Amino acid sequence: MARFDAYDRDYAMRVLITYGWGRTGYVVAQALTALVPACEIYVCGSTLLSMTRFSRFVKKFFLTPDPDMEPEKYARKVSDIVNLNGIDVVLPVYEDVFVIQKYRHFFTDNIEILSPGLDRLEIASSKWSIIEIAKNVGVAIPITKAPRDIDEALISAGHIGYPLLLKSRRGNSGKEVFFIKDQYNLRQAWHKIVLDNCLNKNDFPILQQFIFGKVFGSCFLADKGKLIKCFTEEYLHCHNGDFGASTFRVHCNWPLLENYTERLVRALRWTGIGHFDFVGSREKDSAYLIEMNARFWGALKLSLGNGYNFPAALISLLIYKTSPEEFFIPPSKGKGFKPCLWLAGEMMSFVNSFRKQKFSCIFDFLKRLQITGISGLYDDFCWTDPLPFFIEILYFFKEFLRTKFASKPVKREILK
Repeated sequence: MARFDAYDRDYAMRVLITYGWGRTGYVVAQALTALVPACEIYVCGSTLLSMTRFSRFVKKFFLTPDPDMEPEKYARKVSDIVNLNGIDVVLPVYEDVFVIQKYRHFFTDNIEILSPGLDRLEIASSKWSIIEIAKNVGVAIPITKAPRDIDEALISAGHIGYPLLLKSRRGNSGKEVFFIKDQYNLRQAWHKIVLDNCLNKNDFPILQQFIFGKVFGSCFLADKGKLIKCFTEEYLHCHNGDFGASTFRVHCNWPLLENYTERLVRALRWTGIGHFDFVGSREKDSAYLIEMNARFWGALKLSLGNGYNFPAALISLLIYKTSPEEFFIPPSKGKGFKPCLWLAGEMMSFVNSFRKQKFSCIFDFLKRLQITGISGLYDDFCWTDPLPFFIEILYFFKEFLRTKFASKPVKREILK
């Protein structure tokens, strides 16, 4: 049995947020302050330059090995942190969820780990598997192929037509996604993904039709395949320009995305939070599924700042076994929904554009900053808790130098 009573709302539950170096863990920590009684928030991360380490919302920070580079050591360290500090709930917020579930046996049965099991995670996070599921439930998808070698890739590309996308089966934020214009492009990108990352045949990249359109997201909470709440958003600017992690986004009310989300959640028999990416056109009421994030998404602050507290709702549903509706209070009609900006992401995007001699990017950046405003929503900045933002900038600057000015370094381990 757990050391705490899930129905005792007077007990200050101890929650460990994992992978706390970035904005997602930071926003989750902010979100959990809405719980009553206030829970004790602990965070772990693989770098001392973890922004959550310096947040006033966090009681204590723990240093861990890198989950991608040393997965077993990471899981053992998290287990030790849990045991030594009386942690009740482990809340993975990033790709380390795969590591924690793979080594679930390191944790005692009374520790609550708020994520689906490893089998469901692997299905949902495979860009090939989720496309197959979507096709079976009537969700629109781009033409997608899974070639077994470069020769088959060239034949499939001819059937799909150029331009197209070559994508790793796993990954996030647009990492290892290549825009392919012709056969020469395809050969280069294929060898880069496969050889540079030492992929085996089961992890070979997929080919996907390039869909012209805007990028949208659907954030959700579900219970045993039933959709509880859905929040849809439009990405107005992304880190790499047209794709990758979004840096500026707004809420959008699009019933089609909610319908697609409901179908996918039911097919996956999903319990917990998740996020789908779509490309399409609201004017044509047409959208195509691109991929799924089987964990908290980077743009979490947009939904939180507009009254949709998914982290607190998740704990309410799975730990306290109560209705999470109290954590979903959209803005009144008079106020409307606020946009949200990722400041550090915008800065990296600005550097990328400037290096490509796109000098007008400064005006675009200032315009997005003006729209967001002083009192607007920011993924990584809070006026009452400003220090984490500067730690985030310091971390990215360090990585910028370490990787010889790569703005979005890729770890090969995350692609397998």
